[in-house]
Amino acid sequence: MKKLFLLICFFMLSVTIFGQETPKKDNLTITEKLKKYEGTFQIQVKNPRLKPAIPYNIDQLIEANRTETQVTYVQLGSAVRLMVLPKSEIQKKRKLDIISTY
Repeated sequence: MKKLFLLICFFMLSVTIFGQETPKKDNLTITEKLKKYEGTFQIQVKNPRLKPAIPYNIDQLIEANRTETQVTYVQLGSAVRLMVLPKSEIQKKRKLDIISTY
């Protein structure tokens, strides 16, 4: 009976230890994932007292909803939406940044 108990404990321990490993590339925080999109989107919250729930795949949402010429709005909840700037606006902004450094 003691051996069976130890076997079950060992099995449970090994499941908890090895079951929690995630691939290294998926270990990024939302902030780290969004560094390359900085200045190209905006999270809009109706009630600032609430803490908005931001989905982990927000970078994929930004890319999927970006168009060439129109600003896109994606509803993330009843009080939160995501504004995604178009590619043409981003290119204009980069050109202005380059000129303004002189």
